[in-house]
Formats: sequence, structure tokens, C-alpha cells
Amino acid sequence: MPDESRPSTVVEPLPSLRPLSPLSVVSAKSDPAVAIKIEVDVKPTVPKKRKRTFPRRAIADEEEILRKFESGGFDEEDLGLLRAAFEQLRQNDETPWAHKLCWLNPPSVPSGSSESAAVKPSGRRSARKSEDVVVELMQHKTGCARTEGYYKLSHKQKRSLIRRAECTFERTAVQSEQDVTAARQQVQAGREARSMQRRILTSLGTD
Repeated sequence: MPDESRPSTVVEPLPSLRPLSPLSVVSAKSDPAVAIKIEVDVKPTVPKKRKRTFPRRAIADEEEILRKFESGGFDEEDLGLLRAAFEQLRQNDETPWAHKLCWLNPPSVPSGSSESAAVKPSGRRSARKSEDVVVELMQHKTGCARTEGYYKLSHKQKRSLIRRAECTFERTAVQSEQDVTAARQQVQAGREARSMQRRILTSLGTD
């Protein structure tokens, strides 16, 4: 049986609620009795990545890239890929001869491209002459040979620019006293041998 001594509680009905749209939010200040928190999941729009396209290389460009290591050498990436291919070749059972091979790093190529290297002149005057002769001929008062006009060169300057074989009289070799003595002894021994040969032939002819 219900206890008549306890006071009965009165339950007040809630005010009528209107349906809210998913994007509508009711503020607590305007109507504190109807305060509803609505969370709307909005996915951020991710921009689509454009696929990069590269133009197809010509055959000449492919050949240039393939032969680039001859002038610039190999970088670390190229060496890593070559070594990986070599190790894969060694593990292949179809090539048993490759098991006896070992990997060695290739020799380093001098830095700098082939374009920056000095170009060797070709033709008859490919041999470099002494710098003093070249500087002597290239010194012009105005700084340009075209403004100087024509001036005659001496025979010494002309001979310095002509490419010719080395003459024997230009070779000044310093000989020591021991070399001179050895040469004299060799000449004397040759003379004595020829004299002895003549004596033997004379004695055989008389007998």
C-alpha cells in the first residue's frame, strides 16, 4: 500500500518540442528548457591530385642519358641499383659462373662535365709552344690584333711557330767524365780487335 505520510511529487509535462533540422542549433540563452547539442560531421573536401604527365623523350635524348656516365661517372643511386642487379644475378641458379664474381666499386671519374674541359686543338699546330713565345706574339698595344694592322715577324718568331722534328744539335746532353772515359775505352777496344783480326788474316795468308 502506498505511504500516505510521504508527500506526492507532481510531474510537470515537458513543453512541446518542434523537430529541428540537422543543421539548426538552439541557443541555451533563448530557450534554456530546450537546449540541444547537435554535432554534424562535415568531411573536408580534399583536392584531387593532378596526374603529372611528361613528354616522351626522343631517341637522341635517351642515348645521351644512357651515355652520361662516361663523362660524369656514377652517383650513389646508380651504384646502388647496379649492385642490387649484380647481387640478383649472383643468386640466379641459371648463371653458376656468376657465383665466383665479387663486387668492386668502379674508379671515380674526375669531377666536371666534358663541356668545361679544355678542348685540345687539332691540326698541325696541336703541339703547345712555350708560353713566352705565345705571350710575346699576343702582346698588342691597343689590345686587339685587328686594330694593329700587319707587322712583320722575325725569323726567330717564325721558326718558333713551325712544327718540325727535333734536331740533333739542339740536344745538349751533359756527359760526365766517366761516360767520356767509357766511350774512349770502347773505341780503343774496337781498334785493337780490328788490328788483331788483320794480323790473324795476314798470318793465315802467308802460311
